[in-house]
Amino acid sequence: MCREEFRLSQVKLQHSDAKDFVRSLWFPDVVVTIYRCIFAGYCLGWIIYSGFHPANGDEKWFIYLTNWGFTFVTLYFIWATVVSILHHFGVANYAAVMQMKATRSPDSDAEGGDGLSTSIDIEQPVVGMSWYHKGLWVVFNIAANAAILITLLYWTLIFTGKTSVLDVTTHLINSVVIVADIMLSANPVRILHVVYALILGVCYILLTVIFWAVNGTNARGEPYIYSYIDYNKSPGFTSGLLVGFVLVGQPLVQALLFGLYKLRCFLGQKCGKKI
Repeated sequence: MCREEFRLSQVKLQHSDAKDFVRSLWFPDVVVTIYRCIFAGYCLGWIIYSGFHPANGDEKWFIYLTNWGFTFVTLYFIWATVVSILHHFGVANYAAVMQMKATRSPDSDAEGGDGLSTSIDIEQPVVGMSWYHKGLWVVFNIAANAAILITLLYWTLIFTGKTSVLDVTTHLINSVVIVADIMLSANPVRILHVVYALILGVCYILLTVIFWAVNGTNARGEPYIYSYIDYNKSPGFTSGLLVGFVLVGQPLVQALLFGLYKLRCFLGQKCGKKI
């Protein structure tokens, strides 16, 4: 089963039923929409607040990986809420029925569409992957991977014993809401989708290089973004840390996300509702 996950075809944004992005193994679909809406509002409120917080400095907000990651978490829940609402308004279901009619076999047409298989498909239409489902999946992979990794890095490397509500929200709650969504929804997770998460990692490394090249300073006027990323003082360690972040950290976190997904699937088979 896991061997299939390493086929190159798994990199593609293809899934058997797009309804999995808006439903749950545990409760009615509307509950998924409600909690995602709450999460989206919560994250949006905090990301706006962070833009005015002195910890981010004037025009320094964009240099911090924390803010990049939390932006994608916020974007994910906003996007997921919109897709869920579209589902409830029947947009996705209508598209599924149209797709079913377009691909219905000639034998079914000859029978006037009253065949057994056709009636079953109408009751349980399979929703194809639209552009907004694929986009949501890409954003999910970036947001989920970044959230877990940022949480681990902050509490192991940066945390000094003092914290704030903003720090707890952007370095702990970010992972809590992501893990909650993985376990409560029916979102699929693919190991090779780490390639989408790597986009964020590579872009952030490029930012740190540009920041160093132009002699940038952080919100406290120091010549680095984080003390562990200092090309002037320790270029070798900094380079190794960033390469490890992309080539080791992000793949390991994606494997962790996949493990949570498989755990949810196992629990769903044991005690979840049939979907």
